[in-house]
Amino acid sequence: MARTTDVTINESMVSLLIKLHNKLSDQDGSYVPLSMRGEMLDDTKLVGDGPFFVGRVLDSLSAKDSKYATAIEKVYNDLMPKSSTDSNNTSAK
Repeated sequence: MARTTDVTINESMVSLLIKLHNKLSDQDGSYVPLSMRGEMLDDTKLVGDGPFFVGRVLDSLSAKDSKYATAIEKVYNDLMPKSSTDSNNTSAK
């Protein structure tokens, strides 16, 4: 009989998708929420790479409901790399 182990992950699906997008594109902060880009969801594009399709899932959620868009923006802001001036101010304290 196979043994199973429960693992608790304190991450939301949105944060995991944003982190996956960053990892696949090799750049922190690579995904910018649809609502912050000021664009509409483009359903006509069907070709792309991994980050394209992960971003498309996030954009589809964002376009579905303003609550989703707000949640994605919040996670994005929480995960955004801190600017160098922020880290300098923190290290000076």
